[in-house]
Amino acid sequence: MSRILLFLFLFIRCFQSNADPIDSLLQELKKHPQDDTLRLQVLFNLGYNLLDIDPEQGLLYSSQALNLASKLDEKLKTAKCYMLQGLNYKNLEQDSNAIVVYTKAIQICKEIGEQKFLVNIYNNLGNSMLNIANYNESIAAFEEAVKGGTRRLTLNRGGREEKIDVKIPAGIRDGGKIRISGK
Repeated sequence: MSRILLFLFLFIRCFQSNADPIDSLLQELKKHPQDDTLRLQVLFNLGYNLLDIDPEQGLLYSSQALNLASKLDEKLKTAKCYMLQGLNYKNLEQDSNAIVVYTKAIQICKEIGEQKFLVNIYNNLGNSMLNIANYNESIAAFEEAVKGGTRRLTLNRGGREEKIDVKIPAGIRDGGKIRISGK
């Protein structure tokens, strides 16, 4: 009998632990009605915490976060909101919609030169392509995630700016140095 009560207690506690962060975030959201980065973070966290519990609600909050990130002109956060939308769509088994928003996130990351986060998006894109049996595109997305990509750099050489595209090799570590041929 005591084992059953213990199991029941742990089972109930498990479900309470999922609700607690969401309740706390909802309270924070009420405290911060102004459109600022704090509200953006709370909306994003709500969308993320609802990802596995209630992806429809997660999609709602990630959409609100996306609108606010765009309004605040927060490019990287906008890309992250698109990715969060994609994850919620994926959990709703709407991989075609996920692919659309992942593609938007990729475009933003390429515009701002954000390589590190780009790898995560390509990985998620590859998973969604795989789910809809688009194997060639799936492989291409995974390869892009593994191989690295291209980044546009602006060099200041003797008072004049020079823009160059640099291929980031596979396996380069964050903060690592690369050699640019002829520079």
